[in-house]
Amino acid sequence: MYKVDVDDSEVRALTRSAEAFFRHLPDRALRAVQRAAEFERDRHPYQNRTGRLEHSTMARPMPASVEGEFDIDLLMGMEYASYVDALGYSRIRDAAEMADAGIARVIAKADAKLGSM
Repeated sequence: MYKVDVDDSEVRALTRSAEAFFRHLPDRALRAVQRAAEFERDRHPYQNRTGRLEHSTMARPMPASVEGEFDIDLLMGMEYASYVDALGYSRIRDAAEMADAGIARVIAKADAKLGSM
């Protein structure tokens, strides 16, 4: 009879590391969308008279429709925001592209981390 000793401590450590990374993935994605909202608030070409549209421009985490997923809205929360955007007085579309790129970087980092394990 032969005895085989298996040391799975490295696999367990990698698993803990991956779990920790993915547990914080929604927070990292939220920060990417928050940076995009800040971009819109800081660089919009409209004249800010009341501060309402600027104040309502934000990243908002939403309840996920599927377990294990997360949703984040980038929004300008006033009823007239679509008019401001349609008239070209907003950079929300640029901000949305910025958010997409930021989330893509977060996902690429996760992919690289998994690939290095």
